[in-house]
Amino acid sequence: MAHAITLTDGTTTVNLITTHKTRDYEQNTIDTSKGDQDGEPEITETLNVTLFAATGPLLQTAVNSVELLLVAGKRRNDPKSVLYKTGPRVYLTLQVDGEASAWRAEIIDGHFQPDKDMLKIGWPNLQADGALMVTHRAWEGPEKELQLSTSNASAATGGQTIYNHDDSGTGHDNWVQIAAAQVGGVLPTPVKLTLTNNTGSGIGTRNFYLACNAFSDPANFIHIIEGEARQTSYGTIVVDSGDSGGNYNNYTFTTTGEMKWDLSAAQMQRTQGRMFRLLMRMHGWSGTNLYVKPQLRDSTGNTILYEGEEVLIGSSTSALLDLGALPLPNGGYQIAWSDMVLVLVVRCTGAGIFNLDFIQLTPLDAYQRVIQRGYTIANGDVITFDNIEGIIHQAGKPIYSPQDGVLKVFPGVTQRLIILQDEGGSGSNIARTFSVRAYIRERRLTV
Repeated sequence: MAHAITLTDGTTTVNLITTHKTRDYEQNTIDTSKGDQDGEPEITETLNVTLFAATGPLLQTAVNSVELLLVAGKRRNDPKSVLYKTGPRVYLTLQVDGEASAWRAEIIDGHFQPDKDMLKIGWPNLQADGALMVTHRAWEGPEKELQLSTSNASAATGGQTIYNHDDSGTGHDNWVQIAAAQVGGVLPTPVKLTLTNNTGSGIGTRNFYLACNAFSDPANFIHIIEGEARQTSYGTIVVDSGDSGGNYNNYTFTTTGEMKWDLSAAQMQRTQGRMFRLLMRMHGWSGTNLYVKPQLRDSTGNTILYEGEEVLIGSSTSALLDLGALPLPNGGYQIAWSDMVLVLVVRCTGAGIFNLDFIQLTPLDAYQRVIQRGYTIANGDVITFDNIEGIIHQAGKPIYSPQDGVLKVFPGVTQRLIILQDEGGSGSNIARTFSVRAYIRERRLTV
């Protein structure tokens, strides 16, 4: 089989091997400083091509077909265009001789440069010789489903069940693991997740929090801190089957107070100075002007190393509260950090009650919060978080709005995708379950 090369938008396809001819192919530059906010490289290549047709007018049509596709690709990726990010994507596709599938690269700019003798020599012979100069994104392979595993299910495709909390004692996980060999290529790749509600009833979800841990020892990193695991005397443990671990921490204070948890040296040697977003599930709360602020302190719990902003806990606050990002620790990257202390400083006007279930240390190797604008997710409904195409929907309803970045997975490493959701107000039911599937297109710089 010979190489196969096309330009296509999914409807119009120009074949540059069989209908026309690619004489040679040259990769000119890879510019990693340009691209979208996630650092996508821009690759510029030149294909010296010959376009053929049966008549002069048909030859002009062939040239126009190429140019129209290039213009459409540029228009879709030009922030100044009123049609920015609309319309079909335009791809250069290449299937190398011996490979089973074609790879695609989205066109973001390009033009057809005729040879200087095209009209004098080529046109009378019903052929148009020229250079097809294109700039495109990274090469993407065919879509494939990843094998996922959990603590109690071996790696497989077809879906793994997760819960809305993580508790090793019950075998409930809010993550799926991806083995290192599952993601090939050389670049991080956007992932398409599908979540099927298999709780048995409808769910009025309002926020999804999706994260990837690829570099903080995901197989061993403990990302959930139970409220009851606090240092001695910081609150009273209350048994409740509706909370993770079967308990929550009831902390009553007057005006100000603080709760502390030990972060072991082993944990710090896994986090290695990376950023983590603190997501906190509350059992309940009361008090006027109630605020909470996260801090990282030294092993004595006295010296403040880093602190975040105060976050208001009001009457309309979700039970799953985002406390912002915290470096763990803030001293930069290294693998030999010692133990430290995580502190929540709380204050309010008068007496306050702060009932805490757990804190999730959410890795930010890749992170995405998605707001749901409305509708109930009925039992069996599927939500598609398609970061490959940039579309998030439920049965075609565009009721989801991504707030942070693109969820990606990384080549050649064991990693975990971690998922939490809430239902607004006081709703963040830990017993909610979803079946998770994940799909990617492996990405590389050269074919």
